[in-house]
Amino acid sequence: MKRIVLIVLAALMLALCSCNGQPTTTSEAQKPSQGESAWWQSLSLEEEEEETFLDLAVLDAAEQYNKAVKIQIYFEEFVGKTVRFGGQYYTGDDGYHYLTVADNANCCYTGFELVTRDGSYPEEKSWVIVEGVLGYYQLDGEDFPHIDVYKVEPWN
Repeated sequence: MKRIVLIVLAALMLALCSCNGQPTTTSEAQKPSQGESAWWQSLSLEEEEEETFLDLAVLDAAEQYNKAVKIQIYFEEFVGKTVRFGGQYYTGDDGYHYLTVADNANCCYTGFELVTRDGSYPEEKSWVIVEGVLGYYQLDGEDFPHIDVYKVEPWN
C-alpha cells in the first residue's frame, strides 16, 4: 500500500511542481490545447508503445523525468518493456528499494520500486543507472508496479 501511495504522491508532486512537468524543449505544437485539464493528456504513447527498449538514461534530466512520469501514469501500457533509467537509489522506511528520477531543476522527483534478481542493491543514495523490465508482483493479493532490475551501473 505504501508503494502505491508513493506513486500517487509522485504524480501529485508533478502537478504542484513549479516546473509544471513540461520539458524545456517542448514546441507549441506539443503543448496541450486550451481546454485540456492536464498536460499529460496531450502525450502520445504511440512511439513508446511500439518500442520494447526505452533508454531514458541518454535523455537530458527534464526529458527523462517527463517520460518517467508518463510511464507511471500509463504503467499498464508499458508492462513487459525494458527500460533504462538514471537516478538516485534509496531504501525506503518501509524496507523497499527505490530509484528516484529528478527533473533538471531538482524540484520534481518521481520514484520506481526496484526488485533485483540477485537480491543485491547499490549503496544508499548512490547515483546509478538501472536496466530492467517493468512489471507487477503480487503481495497479499495486491499487484505492485516495479522494475525487475537485471543490471545496475554507476552513473557518473
